[in-house]
Amino acid sequence: MEDGSGLVLLIPPLNQADFLQLRRADVPCVIRYGSPGGMTINGETYTEPMPSFRNLNETELSNLINYINTAWDNHLKETSPGDVSKALEACPDQ
Repeated sequence: MEDGSGLVLLIPPLNQADFLQLRRADVPCVIRYGSPGGMTINGETYTEPMPSFRNLNETELSNLINYINTAWDNHLKETSPGDVSKALEACPDQ
């Protein structure tokens, strides 16, 4: 897991995860509100729930997302606190 590879069918990978690229606007929602499970990452379905991190503000969320976006083999675009704020406004009712 230190390499961002996750844990076989329990915890999805963060290293080169297609979700980070294809569903960029959903990333802040998933971190803030968690996920009950049923996420598909790189063609594999993960059913374990992801906990919520409701205590993180927009700046903290953008810092976390930017770490993930540049860690390991990821070379993704930077996310600003403003991007996070817009994404959170569009989250499904939580």
